[in-house]
Amino acid sequence: MPLVRILSDALGDGRRPRAHQVLRVDHGTVELAVPRGWIASAGEGCLTVTDATDECALEISYLLLPPLPPEAPSLASRLEHALGADGHEAPIVTRRDGSLDVAWADYEYESPDPHRGDARRPARGRWLLAANDRVQLLATFSYWVDDAPWALEAWEWMMSSIRLAEEPVGDGSLEDWNLRPGSGE
Repeated sequence: MPLVRILSDALGDGRRPRAHQVLRVDHGTVELAVPRGWIASAGEGCLTVTDATDECALEISYLLLPPLPPEAPSLASRLEHALGADGHEAPIVTRRDGSLDVAWADYEYESPDPHRGDARRPARGRWLLAANDRVQLLATFSYWVDDAPWALEAWEWMMSSIRLAEEPVGDGSLEDWNLRPGSGE
């Protein structure tokens, strides 16, 4: 791992270490950092992580991949298909970080806010696929537009911490997971 990435993970914005927890799934097949105080719970087919005020939510699920043939759809094509199946269209951004391919998209929608009597509010959603040769992660993130400054900072930081096992030892189950302390302030 490059020294710059190690320092970035340890120091966050460079002024002080970020207080965080580590979400570890299926014997370390998937790991990512989440801000301290955020709450994780098992959902139907995914793990959900919310901030303490329940104003934004990250949902993750993953697949163990068989060897893919060269003609398999690209990660961006897979994300485009998933977004289309859910009724969303958005530009897709891609990048490669070592052995990890990443594709993500952002879109706007309206949603009822249960904290405001179900009044409809503008919201944003982000979908991200990250994959190496053995594991594919789907992360979805939803937040209110007026929470964008802090929500997007949390999203960027969490997504930059994704680690996918090169040789998974788990069975592809979301039942084995834990949230443990990471670095402190």
